Amino acid sequence: MNVKILKEDRDPAIQEVKRAMHDFRKQKPRDSRMFMRYQAILMCLKGRTYKEIGEVIHCTEQTVCSYVRAYKKMD
Repeated sequence: MNVKILKEDRDPAIQEVKRAMHDFRKQKPRDSRMFMRYQAILMCLKGRTYKEIGEVIHCTEQTVCSYVRAYKKMD
């Protein structure tokens, strides 16, 4: 079986968010809003627009922008 590693998956920021999402799934109780934020950040790092992300996670572009801004402040 050949496993193709996408170039974007080598990005350290994407790996960090994926690790956080994986760790988050183990926690109980889970906060679905936090998981949604991780999804938004991951999609943004992969090049999706705020509009596309909002459509996928069912929120406004402004909300997505807030998630991304908060993520960037942490860095």
